[in-house]
Amino acid sequence: MCYKQENHRKISMNLEEKMQSVPAFISDFFIRYKSAATKNCNWGYIRDLLQWLIDKEYIRKENICDIKVEDMNLITSNQIIKYLNDLKSGIGVRKNSLDSICTKKNVFSAFWNYMFLNKFVDDNIIRHIPGHLYKSEITQKEVKVPTDEQVKKFINRLNDGNNNEFNIIRNLAIVKLIMGSGIRSEELINLDVVDLHLNEENPYIMILGKGKIEQYDKVFISQEAKTYLEDYLKCREIFLKENNISDHALFLSNEKRRISKAVMTNLFDRYSGGEIYPHMLRHWVGTKLYEKTNDIVLVQKQLRHSSLETAAKYYVHMSDEKIADAMAVL
Repeated sequence: MCYKQENHRKISMNLEEKMQSVPAFISDFFIRYKSAATKNCNWGYIRDLLQWLIDKEYIRKENICDIKVEDMNLITSNQIIKYLNDLKSGIGVRKNSLDSICTKKNVFSAFWNYMFLNKFVDDNIIRHIPGHLYKSEITQKEVKVPTDEQVKKFINRLNDGNNNEFNIIRNLAIVKLIMGSGIRSEELINLDVVDLHLNEENPYIMILGKGKIEQYDKVFISQEAKTYLEDYLKCREIFLKENNISDHALFLSNEKRRISKAVMTNLFDRYSGGEIYPHMLRHWVGTKLYEKTNDIVLVQKQLRHSSLETAAKYYVHMSDEKIADAMAVL
């Protein structure tokens, strides 16, 4: 069992434990989700809402475990609006962005729709909340792409700003692998040595992509990334022997275990001066690929975006001049 699968199992077991005291008509909603991480996240959203309703005495129960179906039928859309407004203003709860509020509203809508279809409630009250109340004014997120100068400076700092040879070689391999593949940081953290296929004519890695537990994706990597990985593997072997440890994880920390998200965050913050984070390098890859090939389908397949529209939104940009020139010849 690989690290991601094992982690998925642990999250599932932890969630099952949490759900033991939750009324069945609530907990049954979560069997609709395949990903344990999604289940856990969405349970957090619904748990916080239910606890807020209890605190405000809209649900007159001591705990979530005491909630009955009849209590849910007494909740109104106005009460949900008040909760979402509290999230927006940060009154009594942690302030949320409009994007986060929209995500939570969608989860609440799915939850109430499930209860409505199963005849636990008389209506999906979330559908009565006006959409414009929490609509973000930003119609399209700006994709942050580091400049070549910023990337060059970042790599130079990786070489010069560290006295630990193992860390230098590992950090360079991490950065060069992202730059030479466009994989996500979580996918990189989950990699095991067995996932590397460097001796092929076209080297590649096998990864469990976003939201996947069993189906692996084949992701091609650059020759430069291959070279840095080969250098790191030699260094890794020495590291294992010196510390008398055995581990399947590809990238190891100084604590002699798989690197964590905190290690990745610290690496990028420290050596880029806060200018670059891992996902920006993923966008850098997408931008470079599109500039070189002008093939958005190729970009979508390499970065494994869910749709062609998503890839196009990020990487296909038309200037006003290009549009004006095109219209002039019609």
